[in-house]
Amino acid sequence: MIRLTRLRTATGLPRDFTGARLLEKHQDLVTRFFSGQVEPPIKWTSSKWKSAKKRLKFETSGKCAYCEASTDVVAHGDVEHFRPKSTYWWLAYDFDNYVFACQICNHIYKGDNFPISGQRLGSPPLPNAQPADAELTQLVQDLVRDVTSTTDEELEN
Repeated sequence: MIRLTRLRTATGLPRDFTGARLLEKHQDLVTRFFSGQVEPPIKWTSSKWKSAKKRLKFETSGKCAYCEASTDVVAHGDVEHFRPKSTYWWLAYDFDNYVFACQICNHIYKGDNFPISGQRLGSPPLPNAQPADAELTQLVQDLVRDVTSTTDEELEN
């Protein structure tokens, strides 16, 4: 697997994954969650993460992050959710949950698999009932991880 070095500045990320656009994506997720549309079968819109593909391909030098084959030779690359969106739905639009992978690794080998040796990442910070407008806004802000506004020290922890 390729070790990724990622540039986390406003110019290093697609605009769709910073600021107001990132908030919009998470607003969509939370709205879908409370309307019951996040439960399987999930109808994801790949256009929400499509703009990340060019940057991810650049970060891996055009190679699959898993098998390291050139995606120009093997199969064109996909935006792959490292932690599967079927389990970690709240990370579906988190840029740091993406890797660039060839279709073979993404669809045949990786799929929704995510074996771990310890405890799974916790659940998203969700209330038990449909939140009021102010609570919903706060919930969206809690879920958003705009890495351009995060310090290097915070990213390491």
